[in-house]
Amino acid sequence: MADLGALTPVGVVAVLYAIGLARSPLDRGRRLAGWGGIVALAIALGPPLESHAATDLAAHMVQHVVLLAIAPPLLIIGAAPAAVLRALPAPPAWTTRAARAVVRVPVVLLIAVAIALQTTALGVWHVPVIYDAAAAHVPLHAAEHLSFLVTGLAFWWLVARLGTGSAVIAVFVASLPGTLLGALMTLSTAPWYPRYTTGSVAAALQDQQLAGVVMWAVGGMAYVAAGAVLFVMWLRDLERVSPARVAMEAEPAR
Repeated sequence: MADLGALTPVGVVAVLYAIGLARSPLDRGRRLAGWGGIVALAIALGPPLESHAATDLAAHMVQHVVLLAIAPPLLIIGAAPAAVLRALPAPPAWTTRAARAVVRVPVVLLIAVAIALQTTALGVWHVPVIYDAAAAHVPLHAAEHLSFLVTGLAFWWLVARLGTGSAVIAVFVASLPGTLLGALMTLSTAPWYPRYTTGSVAAALQDQQLAGVVMWAVGGMAYVAAGAVLFVMWLRDLERVSPARVAMEAEPAR
C-alpha cells in the first residue's frame, strides 16, 4: 500500500490535466503524448517498480531515466504544465510577473541554467551517502524524484522554445552527464552503494553494472531519439525556408 501512496500526486495531476484539456483546443496527437507522459509517471512511481527500487539498483535507475528523459518531453508535447495550471485557480499577480521576467531572459542562457540544474541534481543524488539517505527516508526520496521531474520539465520546455538546430545541440549536451554517470557505474570495479550490498559483493557489482547500462544506454537512447526527431524537424524547416537551394545542393554536379 505504501507504493500506491506515490501514485496519489500522479492521480491529482491526471485529474487536473483532464480538466485543463476540456478548456484547450489541443490536437489528438499532443493529447496522447500528454497522457503518455502521465502513464510513464505512474509506471515509474507505482508498483511494482517502486517496490523493486528499494532492493534493486537497476530498477531505481529506470525510475530516474523515466523522470528525467521520458516523461518530461511527453508532458511538454502534451502541454501538461499549461493544462494543469489552467485547471487551477488564477495564480497571484506576482507569479505572472515573475514568469514574464523569466521569458524575457535569452533562451540560450536559460537552457544552460536548466542543463546545469539537471546535472547538479543527477550528480548530488547519486553521491553514495546522499543516495542511501534518500532511499531510506521517504521525504528525501520524494524530493529526489521531484527534482528530477522538475529539472526535466524545465529543460524540455526550453528545448521546445529553441530553434530546431539549437535544440539538437542542447539535447546532445544534456545527455552527456547521464551517459558519463552510467559509464562510470558500469565500469566500476567496486559497488558504490552499501544499501544494495546485502548479499555478495559480486552480486551487488552486477546489479550496479546493469544499473549503469540502464542510465548509459536506455537513458542515452531517449535523448538520441529526441535528437533524431528534432534533427528531422530541422531538415524540414530548412527545406521550407529554401526548397530551391536544398534541391540545387542535392543535385549532382555535371
